[in-house]
Amino acid sequence: MIGETRTLAECQKVTANGTLVMIGLADDGDYHFIIINEKGDSLVCEIPDPEQWPVKMYPEIKRHFTIARDFIDSKIGEPTFGVKPCANIKVKVTGFIFFDKPKQRTGHSANG
Repeated sequence: MIGETRTLAECQKVTANGTLVMIGLADDGDYHFIIINEKGDSLVCEIPDPEQWPVKMYPEIKRHFTIARDFIDSKIGEPTFGVKPCANIKVKVTGFIFFDKPKQRTGHSANG
């Protein structure tokens, strides 16, 4: 079941405002991007591929992901593989926090 192994914080919807500074296409077809706030804190975000399972099984979620990806495509074009700098675009992102194991990658937050 979705959310079964998540922390309490990861089960709450949040909204973040920031500037989109880097974006790329992951091997699984997801868009990965980095936003920064006015303090310089970074947040790694993801828009899953709406045609992949399990997203395609949830029409409303699929619709939202499609709209979000269309926004990215219209502003900077479809991302290519690997995370690369892009034009600074102000964005408002709404979704669920996901804590991951800290990695040695660009934009990864200090707390995972």
